Amino acid sequence: MLVEKKTWPCIVKLAYKSPDPSKVKEHLYLVGKGVTYDTGGISLKIGGAMRGMSRDKLGACGLAGFVLATALVEEPSIDITCILAFERNSIGPNALLPDE
Repeated sequence: MLVEKKTWPCIVKLAYKSPDPSKVKEHLYLVGKGVTYDTGGISLKIGGAMRGMSRDKLGACGLAGFVLATALVEEPSIDITCILAFERNSIGPNALLPDE
C-alpha cells in the first residue's frame, strides 16, 4: 500500500550581503541541522524520552537568528551564506507525535 508522506525535508538558504561591499573582510558559510521532531526513526524512543525531541532543530534556529541579528544591525564587514536543512524524523509517514 502506497502512503503519502505528510511532511517533506527541505533546504533553506539565507544570505546576508553587507550594505557596503567595499568594507567586507570576511564571508561566513554556515550550515545548520533542523530536525523538527526526532522520534528516533526505527529505534523508537520510549519511557518519556520523546519529551524535548522538538528541540533538535536548535542548530538551524540559532543560525537563522544570527543571520537576522546581523541584518538588523547592518554589519558592514561580513557577508553570510547560511544553509539550513529541515526534516521530521518519524517512524512512518502518518506517525503521530506526543504533542499533536
